[in-house]
Formats: sequence, structure tokens, C-alpha cells
Amino acid sequence: MRLPKYIDVGPTRYPIVKGSKDMEDRGWFIYDKGIVLAPGMLKDMEAEVLLHEVFHAIMYTFNITDYVKDKLEEKLVTDLSTALATVIRQNPKLVKYLQERLK
Repeated sequence: MRLPKYIDVGPTRYPIVKGSKDMEDRGWFIYDKGIVLAPGMLKDMEAEVLLHEVFHAIMYTFNITDYVKDKLEEKLVTDLSTALATVIRQNPKLVKYLQERLK
């Protein structure tokens, strides 16, 4: 499956693009630019980095960042994205169930 071109978070559509090879980070989210992922990552790493950046987009869009400090936000996003990636990987039936129920 190909990388989606965008993600809708609440009322906002954020583009998802691959960055340049000289990116220092594996990914980033900027509210007026969207999500940028470093090229060349392994599939599972790219998926986890994408989840990480999606959590940043959610926190920004729904003003959750107002409640946490920058360092806490990064820790929270890192832990949540790793945990959710693990749950998705270990529970494919749950993912299918949720996809069906949330249509």
C-alpha cells in the first residue's frame, strides 16, 4: 500500500510528503506544511514515525499542546506512537473491527 497523500485531522487536511535525503530527523509536523517523512526508512519504522507525526497533528489541531510543555509533548507522542504501533501490529483483528465500526 502506498503512503497516503494527506490525512484529515478534525477540520484540517494535512499533506504527507517524503522529504529530502539530507533530513536530520526521521519526520516532522508543521501546522502549515503538514507531515514530512525522511526517505529510505524501513516500512515498520516509517509507519511508526508517521503515527508519531499524526499524534503531533492531533495535539495541535485539538489544542492539546496548550496543556503540555514541549518536552512532555515529545515524550507523550513518542510513547503513544510506539504503544499504538505495537497494539496495531499485535492485534490485526482489532484493527479490522475498528475500521468496520468507525465507517
